[in-house]
Amino acid sequence: MKKALIFLGCSDLQIPAIKWAKEAGLSIILCDVNPNSPGRAFADEYINIGGDEVERLIKYALTKK
Repeated sequence: MKKALIFLGCSDLQIPAIKWAKEAGLSIILCDVNPNSPGRAFADEYINIGGDEVERLIKYALTKK
């Protein structure tokens, strides 16, 4: 199973880090409440969860083990 990295937010500011992680061979999961965030184009997976929704994020991350 490929290792994954979850980004909280996927605005223009995160794109360099998202690209780096993708080039490093990681699966990229992006969380953002804005479905039109620019970083979404680089995602292997996108989920509509805000960074302040801690319980939902934990539940989601635990499904990715």
